[in-house]
Amino acid sequence: MTDLTTLLEVGGPLVALGGGAAYARIKYPAVYWSTVGLPISAVRLLGSYGSVMEACGLTMAPSRWRALAVRATTSREVRPVPPRRGIIRPTSTGLRLRLRLAPGQEPADVAASAERLRHAWGVHAVYVTPVKPGVIELRLVGFDVLRRVRMPRKRDEGLL
Repeated sequence: MTDLTTLLEVGGPLVALGGGAAYARIKYPAVYWSTVGLPISAVRLLGSYGSVMEACGLTMAPSRWRALAVRATTSREVRPVPPRRGIIRPTSTGLRLRLRLAPGQEPADVAASAERLRHAWGVHAVYVTPVKPGVIELRLVGFDVLRRVRMPRKRDEGLL
């Protein structure tokens, strides 16, 4: 009997939390995104950024000084360098982050691999927008925003 009560004491809140998360994912996707999806996606992005960029072909060869310093200080191989990542900014529907491209890279290169980035980071969509020369902004959309579209409230059509 004590095993059953221990299971109910420990498992009960976990089941309630999981059920609440599943309910929020269906009925209130923005709430689910803010509480569960955003932290998971941010950790996934931070953990796999370098390897995903390398797999998508968005890395460049390191500078000679960096390669020399790595060879002199460690015995590991010299790896290609991904684009510099800026601060991850959360939004109500996803994430935004800026990338500084290396010389020779174009925004079209990143846009061509947007589908691979979407799949690797487990988000709904990835949009690439050039900000200025050499800087692009990635918008990662966490969930389908068109699944439940809410129209704005109607206003009185009187005088302003």
